[in-house]
Order: sequence, then C-alpha cells, then structure tokens
Amino acid sequence: MRRNGERQPLAAGASEGPYGGTSAAVPGRVQAENYDTGGQGVAYSVTSVNGSANFYRVDGVDPDNTADTGGGYDLGWTSGGQWFRYAVDVAAAGIYTLGLRVAAPSAVAGALHLSDASGVDLPGAVDPPATSDWQTWATVTTHVSLPAGRQILTLNQDSGGWNINYLGFAAGSGSPSATLTVSPGSLTFADQAVNTTSAAQTVSVGAPPASPSPPTTAARGPGVRIPDLEPLTPPSSLKTSH
Repeated sequence: MRRNGERQPLAAGASEGPYGGTSAAVPGRVQAENYDTGGQGVAYSVTSVNGSANFYRVDGVDPDNTADTGGGYDLGWTSGGQWFRYAVDVAAAGIYTLGLRVAAPSAVAGALHLSDASGVDLPGAVDPPATSDWQTWATVTTHVSLPAGRQILTLNQDSGGWNINYLGFAAGSGSPSATLTVSPGSLTFADQAVNTTSAAQTVSVGAPPASPSPPTTAARGPGVRIPDLEPLTPPSSLKTSH
C-alpha cells in the first residue's frame, strides 16, 4: 500500500474482501470508491497516491469528492494500467445493462473495460464522451453477461483523463433484436447495435421448388449465422435476434 507518496509492503497474509464486509448486489449500483479491501496488488493497483486527502479510504487511494447528483465520492487520477476489483453478488444469470457514470473534460477512446475473475473482458472498451469538466457527469451504457452468484469484477483503466462515480447494473435488458425484412428473392437484416458492434446481413434465397425442400442460401457480412430454412410464403417482415 502507499502512504505519504511511497509504496509500503502489505501486511503478511493480506487477503481480498468486499468493502464493508458484504458483496455489492447486482442488479444494483456499485460505487467506484467502494473497491475491495486487501491493498495494493491485491484489491487494486495504482501507480501513485491520488492525493485528495479526504480519508474516505486509508489504504493510499484517496477518492475525490463528487459534485454528481447524490454526492459522495468518485475515483479520479486515472491512468493506463491501473485497476480496481469489486466483489459482487449477482442475483440471476443473464444479460445486464451496465451504466458507467463518468466525467471527462475531453472525449477518451478506449478508456476502460470490465473483466471477470478469469480475466475475460466483458463489454469491450468503453469510451467516455466529452462532458466539458471533471465534475460534469454522463452515463455510458453497454451490456454484460454475468453468471449467478458471488464473483469478482475488475475495472481496468486503459488510459487516463476521466473520472468514474459508479457502475449501475440493471436486469432484464436482453439482447437487442434486429428486424428481418423479406422481399421476393432476398432477406435483409437491418443494422442493429449489439453491445458495441453492429452489422447488416443479406441472405439471397432462391425460389422454392414444387416439392418441399430447403431453398439455397448465400450470405455475406460479419458474424452471419443462418438457421435452417424451410419453404414458406414470406410475410412482409418478422423479428429475429442476433
């Protein structure tokens, strides 16, 4: 850990634990300043003492007083390579909408990403928009798939220039659906954002023969997956999902 600008050795047997003794509930809001206990290299990793000296935490990382709605603290002094770990308890497996409350004087590309206990990146890179000030806040939304139960999530800082107040998890978002438009001779999937990517696919379909058999298909576009097709009288449109 760090005190007075110098890194101090961890106490023997230091171990990670949830801040306040209880894992943060998901769905729910995880305050950025409530990262796990355990110290430098265990629950977090920072390159220098932040220096706000508000003493909310006494482990060498000083959260900043926030001007965001509700008050409290945020994490600032971001820098590439730093990370913070959070013990959470997920009520049910599924896809969650993740809202990251961030502030940045200028837009930052690839500022941060979230990973699970195995080190697997969850939503991909997050890009805070320009909010004009360190204490003017906006919510950046993405989606994450989480298993049920207690687990560790890591907030990885890939570059500096932004603050974060909290991570909000909302259940029941599901995956965005795409519209499949059917016209004579073709099926066209409209563009649809899925997490941080989008794609359009067109499937060419030959006229069905007199005897029932699957029509021929050809596909293009990234990530195309075509299910088995059966001859049918195509409606004007139908719903599908990525």
